[in-house]
Amino acid sequence: MGTVEDGRSPLTGRRRRRWFAETFQYRAIRGRGEGPARVFLGSGNPGPGRRAGTVRDSAGVAIVENPAVGVWRPGEAWRVVEELRIGVAEGEPEYQFGNIVGIDADSDGRIYVLDQEAQQIRVFDAQGTLLRTIGRAGSGPGEPSRGDTVLVPDLFLQRVDWFAAGGEESGSFPLPMAEGIPSGWGMTPDGRVVHQLLRFPFPGQPQSEFSTLAPIIARGTGGSSETLAVLRAGGTIRVQGGAMRIRMFEPEPVWDVAADGSLLTAMNTDYSIEVRRPGGTLVQVIRKPFERAPLTAEDTEAFLELFRDTWKRAGIPPEGIMAAERSLSFADRYPALARLRSGPGNTIWVRRVKTAAMAKEPGAGFDMQDPGAPRWDVFDADGRYLGVVEFPANFAFMTFDGDVVYGVLRDEDDVQYVARLRVARDRAAA
Repeated sequence: MGTVEDGRSPLTGRRRRRWFAETFQYRAIRGRGEGPARVFLGSGNPGPGRRAGTVRDSAGVAIVENPAVGVWRPGEAWRVVEELRIGVAEGEPEYQFGNIVGIDADSDGRIYVLDQEAQQIRVFDAQGTLLRTIGRAGSGPGEPSRGDTVLVPDLFLQRVDWFAAGGEESGSFPLPMAEGIPSGWGMTPDGRVVHQLLRFPFPGQPQSEFSTLAPIIARGTGGSSETLAVLRAGGTIRVQGGAMRIRMFEPEPVWDVAADGSLLTAMNTDYSIEVRRPGGTLVQVIRKPFERAPLTAEDTEAFLELFRDTWKRAGIPPEGIMAAERSLSFADRYPALARLRSGPGNTIWVRRVKTAAMAKEPGAGFDMQDPGAPRWDVFDADGRYLGVVEFPANFAFMTFDGDVVYGVLRDEDDVQYVARLRVARDRAAA
């Protein structure tokens, strides 16, 4: 629920950044501003004689057909290494976290952590020492300020509030909910906030039909807006008989904004990624073979057991758990993918779906709002499939920062820690 903008000039060699997170879909994103390109982890070119798959032109659109196996050879696959952990199970309260929903870092390596339970953003230095605490959700507007800025979307007041990095209120711009409910967040290189619109009737509202479309909107701080793309709406949320229903693993759009402003989109049920340049022109379609696995009765019961345990630990009474379970159902098959992210050096990262068997593994669990597995498929800037990067099973991904990844680690007691991992690549000796 915040965005931090590093106001340094691009002439200094530092990238101007905005930091942004929100609690509606529990993710953090960064806008890529002016300045030099991000650090690339290494060439995405598979090398001589290793051009896997095919590329063909279809009316000016490059169709990249990949094989099921990537081009990385033994010793070349990237891996992630933990280099910093912030938090304690017991001790100083400022190092204890209740529900981390956003993490990012600025150009100086300061780490911004949004704790939804504490309703605050904590700022740590690059070594993990607390510097200050800023902001609260729902504060009113103030006067504009210079320098670092935290942007906090307030869905109840239908606006995005500004705060200076020191916590002072600095203004706001509108977030008209009549257009739809903002879901998922991103940012363009020119600093506009990007979100998807969910359009469905709430119980008691007069509308009787769901929208079949899901627009992706870029919204400026002055209130201007632009439709970047219109995707097919998802099927997870429905209203039946005046009550909201959730059907897990139904088709849903996934998307991200790349460093150059390109928009990456896909439906989670199809392993087909579309790349649109700024302005909306479709330039590339990236495909990889995938067969959706069936969701068995045993899988459904395993998920329900995990959900019941989560609801019980959250303090929901038995009658509430029964009501929640009645509102929940499952699709017949798992989706093809869970998330889509633009990674370092214009790579594209596709997160696989966590199955019931994976969710039952020690330390894994399952988050209804983030059903992703630890395994990510990685594609180079040309759309060629490189291979798989695997994260710790107890790690919840938040955001990339060059070859650094920020997220949340949970221990066996479900205590949360801020984690900074680095993507490392081993290459066999020449």
